[in-house]
Amino acid sequence: MVIDMVSKCAPNIILCGHVKDVSLNEGLDGSVKDLDLTGKVKRILSARSDAIGFCHRDTNGNLCINFGGDGEILTGSRCQHLAGKDIIVAERQEDGSFVSHWNRIFPSLSSK
Repeated sequence: MVIDMVSKCAPNIILCGHVKDVSLNEGLDGSVKDLDLTGKVKRILSARSDAIGFCHRDTNGNLCINFGGDGEILTGSRCQHLAGKDIIVAERQEDGSFVSHWNRIFPSLSSK
């Protein structure tokens, strides 16, 4: 119900959350990172999301969002421009500042 109310406020909504390690096959095959939500809430949110990404920093200090299903993190996207990619959204400059590239996630921002 809350997601429905928030989604009416803007055309693009980004929800931030935590991940947890989930054991696969009772720990025999390792684990993956998954959304830290309970029961139906996780399934409902996953089903209604166009993309689920994992935010991280790369070796150069750039802020990235991984939309690739690499087996370690349960991520992915219905959007072809995101599917299977690790995208830099904030690029670290030599002076320590950042240049944002949100148009890589939301192509509609490029025309503005």
